[in-house]
Amino acid sequence: MKSIKIFLVMAVFASIAFADALADISVSAVPEFDRNNNDVVSADALYDTLSGADTSIMFTDFVPTRGWEYILVRDAITGTGADSAYYYLQVDCKDAKRGNVLYTANIDTIDGAAGVANIIPFGNTLIGTAFDIRLVGISGSTGFQAIVNRAMLYRRRPRTIFKAWN
Repeated sequence: MKSIKIFLVMAVFASIAFADALADISVSAVPEFDRNNNDVVSADALYDTLSGADTSIMFTDFVPTRGWEYILVRDAITGTGADSAYYYLQVDCKDAKRGNVLYTANIDTIDGAAGVANIIPFGNTLIGTAFDIRLVGISGSTGFQAIVNRAMLYRRRPRTIFKAWN
């Protein structure tokens, strides 16, 4: 029994003596946020008005920067009947040569007037070289009018932080 304890103690000391030093420790996935000035739809109120089955184009021929995840942030929708309106956040995926639409994807259904942030999965479920992003009204009450206020496209990416411990 005594020899087993001595062996275990020597094994622990040997593993400590010959182990690599703790030079760098990485902390992954610290989000870095950015809003490029080219990615602002409108920082002002009253950007566009939807009524019924109408469309509000947010971006045309948008080309995302590789390595970033994009989030469309929209302020509250105002107007008559805006609280009972329903919208699709819709993206057209286009090819590289002629800008032809390959397919259209509905990213999310937005109901109610409150502001919302939606992740747009470029390179994940949306494949293409350029994209059109828009809101499409799919219902509303009689006399329905929805005013889209302040919409911006934020982007984020994971940053790895390396810290050298002394």
